[in-house]
Amino acid sequence: MQFAVRAVFCVVLASASLVASKVYAQTTEVDIYIPSLNKQADVMRLTGTIEATRDASLASLEAGAVSVLQVDVGSLVKKGEVLLQLDDTLAKLELAQAKASLQAATIAKQEAERLLAEVVALSDQQSVAKTLIGERRANLANTKAELVKQQAAVSLAKEIVHRHTLYAPFSGVIASRNVDVGEWVTPQNSVLSLVAQSDLRLVLDVPQEYYSDFASQERVSAAVTADIKNSHTINTQISRLVGVADPVSRTFVAHIDIPNETYSHEFIAGMSASAEVFLASSKSKVWLPKSAIKQHPDGGSSVFSVENGSAKRSLVTVVESTGEQVSVIGLTGSERIVVSGVELLKDGTSLSVKSTVSGEL
Repeated sequence: MQFAVRAVFCVVLASASLVASKVYAQTTEVDIYIPSLNKQADVMRLTGTIEATRDASLASLEAGAVSVLQVDVGSLVKKGEVLLQLDDTLAKLELAQAKASLQAATIAKQEAERLLAEVVALSDQQSVAKTLIGERRANLANTKAELVKQQAAVSLAKEIVHRHTLYAPFSGVIASRNVDVGEWVTPQNSVLSLVAQSDLRLVLDVPQEYYSDFASQERVSAAVTADIKNSHTINTQISRLVGVADPVSRTFVAHIDIPNETYSHEFIAGMSASAEVFLASSKSKVWLPKSAIKQHPDGGSSVFSVENGSAKRSLVTVVESTGEQVSVIGLTGSERIVVSGVELLKDGTSLSVKSTVSGEL
């Protein structure tokens, strides 16, 4: 009898040990990570081209032969400086002729005034016909009109002489020269290209899907860096958006004005520059170690959290990766995220926590 009881006890003990061993074998020890929730700006990195806000192809205002060329490619010029002169011999002769005609018109007016004054004085004595007075007054009016005409002719001739000289419309650098001394030019010919060295801007082509992100913000901050050695970063903002998308590239244009400050000399028109654009995020991002991400064959991603001692799978979208950290959307930030052995886990896997780490980013 005692032997039978002992045998039954041994069988029960063995069964209990087997069940406990089986339960233990189905429980996976994991490390968990308690993430931090960040609602911060999304950073978009773009490369664009520096452009001058003033870039002009210059042409003469009159046709003529180039007699003097004051500048060459690379010349720095100031606003109002003489760039080239055309042969203005004929224009100056026409000006001299106009001045002579003006002098004659002035004398004719003075004579008409004298003659009118004579007949007016005689009319007081009633010794002159009224028709003569009318004729003299008409003659004076005619000479006055002629004087105005000749004054306009002189002004026109002066302007034509002035237009034989090409002046810099703004300060800048001569980027190209398309003419030489002795060549005949017309107003349709571009003779020089002038590019301003100040008032530069960075022109960015932005994917069209981000237009609402740019347009919805009152101020979009940006950090611009010239693509040169030992360059410095200028903190500025998006200046304007061009609200028309390119139908081929499906991009729209954003301008960033380069402020005239300490490091603005590092930028010249035509060079490339990089910009980090900070867009306000509408979704809360959670930062996790890369080891928490389980990659799917279809390219998707998921993570596992510990809930009531079991694994719970959640689909996430990876939006940024930095070093050993990734930011994802799709979590609340209060989950206890598994960061070890995630490739072997499934929904409902029994878990036991081996260690816990809190994230502060």
